[in-house]
Amino acid sequence: MIMKKFNLIALLILTVTLLSSCSLVRKEPVDNDPAIENLPEAETVAGKEEEENIKTVAEDEVDTEEDKNTADNEFGFDFEKLGVKPYSYSSEEFELSDDLKGAIVEMFASTKNWKKTDAYEPEWEEIFIDRFLLNSWYGPKYIESKSVITKEEAEYIQFSLTGERLYFNMDEDVLIDRSKSSSPFNYTYMDSYLVTKQEDSYWVDSVIKTQYKYINDDGELDVKEKTEKVLITLKENPYSCFDGYSIEDIYIRYSESDDDEEELFKLIGMIIDAGGESQPYGMIDYFVASYLGEIIDNKTFTDKEGYERTTNIRVPTQKIESFYKDVLGVERTFNSGEDTGGEMCVYCDDDGYCYGLNSAGYGTYMVIDSVDRQEDKTVVKVLVMNDYESEEEGTFEFTVIPADNEYGFSLLRD
Repeated sequence: MIMKKFNLIALLILTVTLLSSCSLVRKEPVDNDPAIENLPEAETVAGKEEEENIKTVAEDEVDTEEDKNTADNEFGFDFEKLGVKPYSYSSEEFELSDDLKGAIVEMFASTKNWKKTDAYEPEWEEIFIDRFLLNSWYGPKYIESKSVITKEEAEYIQFSLTGERLYFNMDEDVLIDRSKSSSPFNYTYMDSYLVTKQEDSYWVDSVIKTQYKYINDDGELDVKEKTEKVLITLKENPYSCFDGYSIEDIYIRYSESDDDEEELFKLIGMIIDAGGESQPYGMIDYFVASYLGEIIDNKTFTDKEGYERTTNIRVPTQKIESFYKDVLGVERTFNSGEDTGGEMCVYCDDDGYCYGLNSAGYGTYMVIDSVDRQEDKTVVKVLVMNDYESEEEGTFEFTVIPADNEYGFSLLRD
């Protein structure tokens, strides 16, 4: 009996010893993380849960902010980094600032007729950088204190100017060095303007003058000044650095001048230079429509190729037909529902009007060099000028005779 009790006690002692030794064995902490290693297990789990909760909340806040930025900025610019805030439009009378006026003049000097889709032409990036970022005569106010310009700043200024978001073909870390600026060959400025308010835009009816150099008949360097009446459409763009406006389009109003006779002679010169009847009439039709027509609200047509074309010039169909007959001695008929073909042409609608369509531009313009008035005729000499460099490309003469029509002259044909 005593032996049985002894054996039972020994067994109990052995069991307790074994259990005690087991409790001293523990698993090494994962990754030897001392912060986790020094925490009791229950506290470690709670810490993990709290950390995950904090991380989730932080990520939610970041996502919300990104969503907000995306909603407010569909153009992909970091406006805060660029220092840009939305423009607040005033109800006061609209005036062109020197900055916006300079942008218009520089755009006109570098492109002449312009529409915002021209920003997608392959040469536009180079023209923009050369004329707006590396021009010693003009620079946007936004960069006046900057010696170098980043890619994003360049793209932002272009967006401000045209309203079109472009991504330039250059590396992200490229810096444009403004110390390498140069000046244009000719000096262009806006002499006067009038504005007309539209729903979310303005029409700017302006007089723009260009002083250009050329070699005269005596072989000497001379200066002539060209005056053009130009219609500009400015569209609201709250993020534009040009006072909250972008340039929608620019059109030369060929028909309007302080000297109607001189403008008629320039038009005849343009028609002859374009090839007269030896070329398709479309381009000449546009010249005539621009000379005779009036400015209207934008109107859109679908041409014979299926493309949508927009215009703001119209002329009565009967008037354009009579001009061809009375001044040029040509019988033309313009049919309703047809365009006369080409990037520059007219479309004649069933409302009795023909509309000037221009999606190109013409490479030259005319300057009257001399007008020799004789008893029964007038001999006109014109200079043919390159429309982009304003350099003389040649000269020619033509003769007009007095005529009993509203223009006072007819072209003397060979």
